[in-house]
Amino acid sequence: MKRTIIYVVFYYIMGLLAGHYLKSKTDIALFLAVIIISEIIIMRFNRMKVFFVLSIFTILGMVLAFKSITPKSEIAERFVRNGVEVYVEGIVSDEYISENGYQVMNLRKANIYTDNANTNDKFNITAVCEKGVNIENGMTVKIKGVIEKGDEAPFPGMFSQNNYMYYNGYDYSIFGDTFEITSKNIQKDFYWYIENLRDCVNEKIDTILPVREGGILKAMITGEKRYIDEYYTDIFKKAGISHILAVSGLHMSVVSGFIYFLFSVIFRLSRRISSLITIPFIIMFMLFCGSNPSVVRACIMSLIILIGNIIREESDILNSVAVAALIILIVSPESLYSISFQLSFIAAIGIGMGNEISERFDNINSFVKSVAFISMGANIMTLPLCMYYFYGVSIASLFLNIIVIPVAGIIVIMGFVSVITSFLIHFLGVFLAGTVFVLINFIKFLAAITENSKYLYIETGSINIIAVLLFYITFVWIFIFIDKKYIRCFSIVTALLFSFIINYDYIFKKNEFAFINVGKGNSAVYTTYDGFTAVVDGGGHFLDFGNNTGINDVIPYLEYKGEDSVDVLFISNMNEYNAKGAIEIIENFDVKNVIIPKFDFAKTGIYTKLVESTFERNIPLYEVSFGDSVNLNNKAEFEILYPFLDYQIYDGNENHSSIVMKFKDRENTILFTGDIEKSDQNLILSKNIDLKSDIVKIPAYTDFIDDFSKNISPDIGIISSDEDISNNIKDVLDKYHIKYYNTSVNKSLVVELYSDFYKIKPVIETE
Repeated sequence: MKRTIIYVVFYYIMGLLAGHYLKSKTDIALFLAVIIISEIIIMRFNRMKVFFVLSIFTILGMVLAFKSITPKSEIAERFVRNGVEVYVEGIVSDEYISENGYQVMNLRKANIYTDNANTNDKFNITAVCEKGVNIENGMTVKIKGVIEKGDEAPFPGMFSQNNYMYYNGYDYSIFGDTFEITSKNIQKDFYWYIENLRDCVNEKIDTILPVREGGILKAMITGEKRYIDEYYTDIFKKAGISHILAVSGLHMSVVSGFIYFLFSVIFRLSRRISSLITIPFIIMFMLFCGSNPSVVRACIMSLIILIGNIIREESDILNSVAVAALIILIVSPESLYSISFQLSFIAAIGIGMGNEISERFDNINSFVKSVAFISMGANIMTLPLCMYYFYGVSIASLFLNIIVIPVAGIIVIMGFVSVITSFLIHFLGVFLAGTVFVLINFIKFLAAITENSKYLYIETGSINIIAVLLFYITFVWIFIFIDKKYIRCFSIVTALLFSFIINYDYIFKKNEFAFINVGKGNSAVYTTYDGFTAVVDGGGHFLDFGNNTGINDVIPYLEYKGEDSVDVLFISNMNEYNAKGAIEIIENFDVKNVIIPKFDFAKTGIYTKLVESTFERNIPLYEVSFGDSVNLNNKAEFEILYPFLDYQIYDGNENHSSIVMKFKDRENTILFTGDIEKSDQNLILSKNIDLKSDIVKIPAYTDFIDDFSKNISPDIGIISSDEDISNNIKDVLDKYHIKYYNTSVNKSLVVELYSDFYKIKPVIETE
């Protein structure tokens, strides 16, 4: 079977990517030339008469991609760029209270305007406000604030609010202190009925199951995942069974299969009539669950199978997946960048491949081999994406899914039966929900087994996107040329190239110092190719412990790098903008050693909290001062230059306690200055200390004096700030021709450290 539709989808996706990322005419021309040449090769060697259909779909993808990234309104874009305060007025399609106590509303058909300008377009907007009055879906509200497009991911693979909004169909977000209801007349359109039905089912689940089990059932039958306990989300992910928490092919096949069974076996209708009756049920289920990519994909595949029953044609899984992908991506090109879309379709492809391979083994029980090969195919195909997005690989999933998939199917059926029954006879619905309760807790028990095992879940860190693309491109070409003699040779070469990319850091002995965007505070993470990790400060802001930069920014980066511990944590001073996040790291991560300046701190507040946190966890707490040296794995070291023991400044400003240290990694040097004041800089200069460094971490909220900069003589300056730097610092940097990066503009950035040179990679280049 040649499966031409798969090639069409592949080339269409290449067109979407090209339309999104290629800007120059030369790049576009080269890309199209490669596409045409590759199509000729496919026609020649695979004997497929596609007659440039693949090129046509490639161009279609480019056109639709360009259209999807073109803003609806230039006026609205100008509002975003200039930070203009606007009014947003729209219809509430969904509303809930966030974990932080804010009121979140999704608005559709929203208008954006000011007193002087109106966009005259309709938008989908996510609005966040301080908790206000009770509202209902269908009401019209007005909010005043500044619209935004969301932050980009600080590093590849990490969460991007901008991408999340993009592929979920939201144009902008807005935060307002208050909002007002401009119309209480409920607009009962199609969306209102769907949302109300979903809310009604969710409320009924709350009456028949405890909160935690109810949250899991809601995710499995209504697609509402915000009620799931975060702990269970994490252990399900590590167990490799989190797919059961998102309505997808498993859930759709169970629902369609149950309805088909009901009409064909119980009511004894023909195969064709049963299929015809099942079709509207699965379409309604898709709409009820929110029509996300995985649900739409599963619905289309089910429709293809059912239509095949009606016209008496057997369907092919891989062709069905390709048709579903093509339909979704033509209607919604932005879905390509959705993690849900990517995992859903890659898993479906793996299932199709696993199913075909299982047919070659006749001596194994059909049910066992089907589940085993399907699980294996889905796991292998999703492996690179899981490493890229979730920074780990679940070994447990290879055998857990054999048990969990059938159990999850029963939960879906019994969940619906329990809810429907509870509407009619409540106590009977509660009784039937007991089965759901037991089965959910059984799955939770299986997932918990992997929680503390380093063998069942391996934290790999995020792999290079080039390795991910190479993995899938290799599979595509193997699929195309499976019968060719040279395919084995091609597979070996790509496997070696994949291994080279994965082990690039180790081969070239590359270390990294990442400067994390934590707003006003400071935080930097040092990681080596052989597994050593050091952190300098953890950032921090006015929010409480447990919701600060250590948990929200630094620990996610450590997980992104695949680190499971911190060998040494430096805390420059007891300023909350450096120490709060650091204490969060101590309390929520495996920290081996903590180093602070030797200074007579006030025995209250953050310092006391630090001492208590290290003492409770038996973490050594060291104090350092001028002349000390902290050696890191015999390859790098921190040379402590400040504070001095013989002279310290006490005026109530703890910035005077800041550690100043020179970091040395082979031939590369970085000077960390903490938050030292002008008086501290003069004191250091008076000691004639060698400050010369390649890179300097500049104190953003104090003066950076001329002579201090001259003595350092850096090529690069790095500033951690949530705003532009002062004119004083700019003048000094300009005077000595120091190129600088500011995290308020460049966000997080990485300094790659090699044996005798370094590279710096900002997210956005400083103008």
